Parts: sequence; C-alpha cells; structure tokens
Amino acid sequence: MKGFVVPMRKICRLGEVKGLLGCLQDVLQQQRGFTTRSSGQQQKKKQHRQVGEEARDLYLSVLQASSTKREAKTYLQRFKPRETSLQSAKGLEAPASVPKEKEDGPFSPIVTSELVPGSFQKTQNREFIRGLIRKSRPQAFEQFSEDCFAPEISDQHLHLALVKLRGPQHLTDVELTAIGRTLKKLGRLGLGSVVVVDVNEDGKPGAPEETEKELRVFHMEQMERVVSAIEDAGSQSRGVEGSLTIDHNGDSHVLLPSLILAPISRGAIPVIPALAHDHKQVLKPISPDSILVALCHLLADLQLHPETVRGLESPKEPMTLDRLIVLDPLGGIPSYDRPSGAHVFLNLEQEYSSVLSELRNNKTSVTSTHISTLRSLRQCLKLLPSTSSAVVTTPQAAMTHEGPQESRNPLIHNLLTDKPVFSSSLPITPSTPRVITTLVKHGVPLLMLPPSEFEDGQTLTSNPKINIKRLVELIEDSFGKKLDVDHYLDRINKNIAGVIIAGDYDGGAIITWEEGHNGRKVPYLDKFAVARKAQGTGGVADVVFKAMIHGTGMFQKELIWRSRQNNPVNKWYFERAKGTYKLPDGKWTVFWTTEGLAEGECGRFQEYIGVCERIVPSLLE
Repeated sequence: MKGFVVPMRKICRLGEVKGLLGCLQDVLQQQRGFTTRSSGQQQKKKQHRQVGEEARDLYLSVLQASSTKREAKTYLQRFKPRETSLQSAKGLEAPASVPKEKEDGPFSPIVTSELVPGSFQKTQNREFIRGLIRKSRPQAFEQFSEDCFAPEISDQHLHLALVKLRGPQHLTDVELTAIGRTLKKLGRLGLGSVVVVDVNEDGKPGAPEETEKELRVFHMEQMERVVSAIEDAGSQSRGVEGSLTIDHNGDSHVLLPSLILAPISRGAIPVIPALAHDHKQVLKPISPDSILVALCHLLADLQLHPETVRGLESPKEPMTLDRLIVLDPLGGIPSYDRPSGAHVFLNLEQEYSSVLSELRNNKTSVTSTHISTLRSLRQCLKLLPSTSSAVVTTPQAAMTHEGPQESRNPLIHNLLTDKPVFSSSLPITPSTPRVITTLVKHGVPLLMLPPSEFEDGQTLTSNPKINIKRLVELIEDSFGKKLDVDHYLDRINKNIAGVIIAGDYDGGAIITWEEGHNGRKVPYLDKFAVARKAQGTGGVADVVFKAMIHGTGMFQKELIWRSRQNNPVNKWYFERAKGTYKLPDGKWTVFWTTEGLAEGECGRFQEYIGVCERIVPSLLE
C-alpha cells in the first residue's frame, strides 16, 4: 500500500458496511478516478455492442425462419397479450409505446407496441400469482406478510414452453450455453421456458449400481450446470427442487406450484431436476416424462379451469402453455420410411397407433426411450388446446452459437411458423435431407371413406357419414367461390372413388373415378379444400395429402388433378407431383403422382390430358 495512507476513521466507518476489502477498493478507485471513468465508458460501449449483436442475431433467426405473411400474422395474433375484461368494459387501450426495460430478460418483447401489455394485465398477473402463493404457502409461514412471497410480477401475458433436456452430462458448458441462447431468443419472441433436466441414460430414474444419495447429488450438479449456462447466455434462471411429490403408483404431482410459477412471473427460467419427495419425505429420482405430464396438468388447469386453482372470478388466465420441447441426443421419432431419419410431422389423432406399432416391430436398444417420449407427449397434448404442439430434436440442432448460423434453428422456426422445417407431404427421394426433428400435434381426426364405401351406390348425399351442407361450405370457403351444387353432384355422384374429411370440416378431399383409355378408371382429385381458418397452420393440408398418396394412402400409386395456371397454390402442387403439363388452352396445369410416367408411357400421358380436358368446372366465376 505504499504511496498513500488510508484514514483509520474511514476504515472503521466503511468497514461496518463493506468490510476492509471494500474500503481499500474505494480508496484505490478514488486515486485513479480517471481510469474508472474511462473503463466505465468502455464497459457501456461493450454492453451496447453486445446488445446490438444480440438484436442482429435475433433478426437473422427470424429471417431464416422464412415465415409467410399469413404465418407472421398468426404468430403476432397468438403471442400478443389479450385485452382484459376491464379494458373491454371501459374501452381503454394498451399503451402505444414500449416501456424501457431495466434488464433484457427472457420475456423482453420485440420492439412493437402490439406485444406490450398494459397495466391491467400486470395487475391481473399479480393477483393471479399471489392467489396461487396464498394457496400453496405452508402453514408455518402464515404470520409473514404476503409481500415476503410475492415476486416482481411480469406485466406480460406469459406464453410458456416445457423443455426436457436429456443427457446434459454429455454436453460441454459451451454447448449448454448455446442452448441457453436459444431459450433467450425464444423468450424475446414471447415464449418463456421451464426446463426439466433428464440425466437418465436408459429412460429409467436411476442405475442399480448407484446409491440414491449419489444420484441426488448428480441430479443437482447437472441442474446447477444448466442454471449457470442459461445465466451465462444472458437470461435469469433458478434451480427449483422440492416442488414435486411422487405417489405409490410412481406418478408425479406438483405440491408447491409457487416455487415454479414465481420465477416464471419474474422473467426467470425455472430448472427442475428429476427428483421428488415420496410419502416418507425422501427425495428420490423419478421419471422426467412423469414431470412433464404433472406440469402439463398444472398449467392446463390454469388455462382451462383457473377457478379450481385460484378461486378468482376473472375468466382470463395469465399463463398459456404453447409448446413442449424435447431435446434428446436420439433426435425425433424414427420413421422407417426415411432411412436414418425421423418423422417430420405426426398427427397423433391419426398416426399414434401406427407409429407405436412401427416402433415395436423394429426394436432397438433405444426403442423404449422413443416409446416413452411418444406416450408422454400424447398425454400432455391431450390436456392442452389444439394450438399447442411439441418439437422433438437434438440438443445440437437447438443450439445457437455466436456469429452467423449455418442452418435454421427448428425451435425458432416452429415458433414463428407453427410448422416443421420442411413439409411432411413432400415426396421422399434419394436427395431428401436427413430429418432429425419431429413436430408433434394432437392434431385432427381423419374420416377416410375409401372406394369400398361407394361400391354399393352410395353418394355424397346418401352416405350417413358425410354432412353434405358442411362439405359444400368447406369447398366454398376454401376457394372463395360459389359451387354449382346441382351440376357438381350430377357429375360426380355416380363415380366417387373416395372422400377424406379432416377434423370438424377443417379440410378435405373428394376423389372421383374418371374414364380413361379402354374404359380404365383413373383416380382424379376433384376437390382439395382447406378452410381459411386452417390455412397456413396446423398442417391440415399435409395431413389430407399424405392420407391420399403416402405410405398406405388410398391412392399411393396413381393420382391426377388439375389447377388453374394462376392458382397461388401451384407451387405447393409442383413440389409434390411427379410430373406436370400445361394444357394448350392456357387455363389449366395437369399434375400426376405416377412413378416413371416421364420415361416413356406416352399412352398414359395422353390419357391424363384427355381426362383433365373433358371435365367441366363447377365453381362459379
């Protein structure tokens, strides 16, 4: 300390607050004040540069998602706060400007007034969280004031993702931080996260040779690594243990929801180890999939039946569970139609049983893990609204590294488009890229009426499974034109080959038999319709198209159709057809899915042209 003297009185006075070390640091900073000021300015410049780089990376991620105008509109409508009943009653509006945030937490909105809620939402959220905390507060703490337990409530309508991270022990700290950057980006785009840490090697809660104490320590160590990685990425995070219980059947339950919900409301990311208390109050390893189901039960109750949780009169809910994310080194649910690849999209209402059978018939060392994932996602999505979905991918695919990204991040892409990285109805060819990400939705049921349904003279109007009025409404809504119903039914009623209806008439297809050469029946896609409310989201078009031509589809070997040459959907058709031809009249383009037609079957080609030229339009211009 040569060169200056520290006054003893100052040491005593400041030592009571900071201690001797803090006092010495103060004196040193006073002596080189110009250096401190300079370094402070440099620090501000550095922080400003980092913020700029983060913003640039976020915008690049958004651009890489390649969302259409319709998809962008759907995203903005979904992830902006809802108007409260108080606002509606008084005719008040949310503030038109964006408040300046003190910290760039995971729920920081993009700079647009549409994503910034007003004080009414903040009040509602505070009321909601405090109600939960009052219900879950242990009796021993009743004498403390409510403010001791009330967090700093976020003023946003909170959209959440449940993230299961499998095998963090095999990831480096750098890789975990890269995943943390993606969670931060999701937060800035309006989707907060709750992370469940899965350290199990075989999908079971623990290995026989390890003691429970060693396992608990291991679980906690990996939880702390994930928390540190998220914080290193620039977000707030908190490890949450002790909030879960396990019953005699091995099912998990959330005992203290406030331990999980309070960090969320403050903009922090809760990280939960796969540990729960049993009936003896012993902390034991449990199945991470059972934790996902328990959390879905909790959050679904908050969404659908908030009065059972908080007992408030307001029907509005401040938290919405939108996504389930599984980061598994194994990647998506394997598809044996795609060599070394995964399913692109799963509509569980239609495909769950067949995919489960496929997995059981092709057993490997990891089959049980895939089956457990599939079952838990089905359980969770059944509890949630139809708008919710799940993404299964690898931790590597979900990482956001510093600098330009080489490929689309499937989590960012799915949030902005509600679609997989590429369409599931595209034909599989040798050049089809290997798929490691599966988008899973509870989906829509399919009513499939094959040719056998119409062999005994059944028609669109006589088949009891078809509501002809709603089918006509679907066609008119999809095409934006009136259908000449009498003319249309007269033409097709005697030669219907099949009908597919998705969901509550959200989409559908009508296939007819048209006469080809020598009286041969040619399957013709007469109408392919998707309701406007379902266009661009939900995968309805892909689901219906796959049901016609993919795998065990009704017409997987041959199907033809035509479309007006100015139809904006033609790009979608071009990508799925095996061949096309523009008719000389300049009005129509012919499409077909027949293999090898371009290699010499001239007679079949002429047959297709003749069929499409003879059909008289039934939609009124």
